[in-house]
Amino acid sequence: MGNYEVTVHGVKVKVSVVTDVRLIAGKISELMSFMEKRRVMGLDFKVDQYNRDVYQLLLCAGNHCLIIPAIFNDGKPLHYCKELMLLLSDDTICFVGVAMRSKVKLYSRNFFICKAGVELGHLVARVLKKPNLEMCSQVVVLGGEVGLDIKPPTPLGAEGSGVGASSSREPSWSGKVVFSEEEVKYAIHDVYASFLIGNKLLGIL
Repeated sequence: MGNYEVTVHGVKVKVSVVTDVRLIAGKISELMSFMEKRRVMGLDFKVDQYNRDVYQLLLCAGNHCLIIPAIFNDGKPLHYCKELMLLLSDDTICFVGVAMRSKVKLYSRNFFICKAGVELGHLVARVLKKPNLEMCSQVVVLGGEVGLDIKPPTPLGAEGSGVGASSSREPSWSGKVVFSEEEVKYAIHDVYASFLIGNKLLGIL
């Protein structure tokens, strides 16, 4: 019931919303099998814009993504899942994403240990030797720098609904475990783009 297949950046992506801690080991193993030779994974958080609490953890490799609510359906928070903590502490995996500096602070606040988290803009700047891109957090711009056509996310409610500009505001992710396909596409936009860009850059190296 928590499985989706959506088209993002022109590619069909399989997305699993994992609410049961008993399923996480299998889902992580499946996700890691799509890393191939380059051990890179997109990483993102959906957080509350006021208190900065984490509401969703997103991981992406290949054309597979996981959306993991901060609280599993048995009431246990993310950091109780040892398989997930082992994954995030694996320093052989390059986790890439936007605004990683602020997210590193969230890791420590929420008992995460992410040894190999890399700011996407920093990675692009280092590999392409373009220091002006180091502080860039726009996946559309960074994708273009490595030859990827990354489109901006479609504002929620904008697909065929005629909803105005107010629909582009970030939705509330608090306690969310059921998503529409439109919400899934919006949620994974940056994390999937981060994987694509990171994977392309490591291929250049």
